[in-house]
Parts: sequence; C-alpha cells; structure tokens
Amino acid sequence: MSNATMIYPYDWKSLPLVRNKGSIKGLDITQCVSPVGWGLDGIDAGHLDHGETLTLPITSDFQQALGRADTVLFAHHDRESALQHADLIEKIEQAIDEKKHIVCTVDLTQSEYEDLDRRCLQNKCNFTYFNTNLYQNSAMKQEMQGKKLLLKTITVPVIMVFGLTERVGSLDTQLALVNYLKSIGYKSSLISSRSDGSLFGVHSMPGFMLSHEFTSSEKIILFNHYLKNVEKTEDPDVLIVGVPGGLLPITNRETQNFGTLAYKITRAAQPDASLVCLASAHYTPEYFNRLTPLLTHRFSMDIVGYLAHNVVLDFLSGEDSLDDPRFTVVDHQMVADAIPKELADIVYTKQTREQLFEAVVEKLAYYGDVEAL
Repeated sequence: MSNATMIYPYDWKSLPLVRNKGSIKGLDITQCVSPVGWGLDGIDAGHLDHGETLTLPITSDFQQALGRADTVLFAHHDRESALQHADLIEKIEQAIDEKKHIVCTVDLTQSEYEDLDRRCLQNKCNFTYFNTNLYQNSAMKQEMQGKKLLLKTITVPVIMVFGLTERVGSLDTQLALVNYLKSIGYKSSLISSRSDGSLFGVHSMPGFMLSHEFTSSEKIILFNHYLKNVEKTEDPDVLIVGVPGGLLPITNRETQNFGTLAYKITRAAQPDASLVCLASAHYTPEYFNRLTPLLTHRFSMDIVGYLAHNVVLDFLSGEDSLDDPRFTVVDHQMVADAIPKELADIVYTKQTREQLFEAVVEKLAYYGDVEAL
C-alpha cells in the first residue's frame, strides 16, 4: 500500500532524500513543497544540484499538497532566516489536525516533542521522530557520572568521508560509497553525517556529538563506544563514517566551527582511508601540496583523494560583506573542465568517483597485506 509522502520545507538539504527515495522504507515521496517566497515553485526537484531530472515539480501550495498526502516529512533545511522555527511548528500542528502521519527530522525541544506526540495520539495519527537523542542527553550525562570510560579498539577498517566545507555533497558520497561496496561484495555499516540517517536505513550521527552537555573528552569516548557497538552488533567488513561540518574556516564569519567536530571524531577512531569532498574551483598542484599535509597532521587522515562537487564558493554574492560567501550550483561538466590533467589522480568528480572508490578499496587491501606480513 502506497504511503504518499510530501516533504516540507524542501531545499537542497532534502535533495538526497528524493534522489535516494528507493532506500527509504515505508514512504513514497510524491511531493516537494517549499514556502512561498523561496523562488522554487514549479522547478523540478532535481534541478537544485543540476543533476538528473526527477520529474517531480516543487510546489509552494502547502494546503493543496497536504490534501493529497498521507504523510508529511518535516525535514532539515538551510534557510533558518527565511522560515522561523515557530512557523514550522505551526505547519506540523496543521498537518496533525488534518490527521496526517508525521515524520520529523528537525530539532525539537523535549516540550515540543511531547506536545506534538500528544496531539498525534489525540488525532489517531503516527508521529515518528528521527532525532530523539537530542533530548536524551541529560539522562546519558547522568549515567556517565562516576564512571571511568576508556577508548575501545576498532578492529575493522574505517573509511571517513569529510567535507572541506559544508554543502559539498558529503552525504551523497557516503551513500554512493555504501552502494559501491555492496556491489563488489563488501558489507559496510554507515554512520551518516546527518541526524536523519535512519531514514535511509543507516546510522545517524548521534545527538551527543552536538550537545553542550558533554565535554570534548566525553564526546570522543562516547563516539568511540558508539562505533564499537555498531561493529559488534553488525559485524561489517568496513565502517564508513560521514563527518559533519567542515574542516577549515572559509572566512572570519564562515568558520566551519574550525573543524572541531572532525577533530573529535578522528580522535574516537583513526581513519584507515579518507575522502575529502570540496567545492569546484580551478585548483593547482601547489594548493594540494599545502592542503594535504595540513589535513593529514591535524586530523590524522590518510587521504586517498578529493571529490569535487558541482558547487562553487561565490565570494561576490554576499549582500553585506565579502566575509559571507554563497554556494552556487554549476554544471557537472564545468567541474570536470576546471580540473587540470596533472590532478586527475587525486581530484575526482561525480562522473569519476567510482575510480576513487576503487582506490579506497585498494588502500584497504594494501593495509591488509601489510598486516599479514
């Protein structure tokens, strides 16, 4: 039985959900809805990354789409200034009042979660929340008190997928890597870089990594134990970790949190092979001669290659300051044309990323040979 599902509010952050909707069990994504004023009405949902057409036009008519939906997926978006949290809560309440099932990945307080869950019970509709660990941190913190926790040894190979900055296709790369490994007979377990990973049938980045209730040391220990638990329960051939956020500041304003989250994750488990996603640009060998050693020493990476995404950093698009760059989507061919031949064995594109995945497997096989000597 089909479960016609609309996504709201739809922007580039929801695009992986639509492109990989076959991996989402129980939901049939039939509508993408963006708020009025976002300028997306009538545009094909796949146009946001200049990728393959999805023949799924975006609409801004929330009420009309709601009437055709069985379920509403309220998803993360990237326009907090254009859609206030209170307005989003109001839309969730509206959908519940019309007895629609709710799937929610946006951040909620404990009070908001309890109120919405209660409203769903009253209206006899389901409320599924994929971010519950965000409000369970206090109980976890209390449980840790007085305990001496130690790092555990991760025995399977660990591949980490980083983004030099945000918005450079990291999640799409993680999912593509899982599918590639599966196609050649490897069983992998993915801890995705997002909190809604469960939608894809993979693990989500745990909420404690973004919580202010834990010290940096506690987060490192907890994430190490989280990985060990996945290893023990699923017995994969390889662990894939999608690392949220960026690695280095772009400007004084766009700091990417100085890569602090990536640093903590690489302390929890050292990657055996690393992929770094980045924006498209006219790179030179000298750029990577400086970048690779910096990332290697700061994050203990063993970088197999870089994957250029079809966005560029547009430093001239900021309304107030050059310190506020925007990401502009470009054609995939432009990305390929910008990469000089001498970088072909280190910088890959979406069209050639399978070659990068092959290089990752070769790297892990090399480590296996060395350990066997």
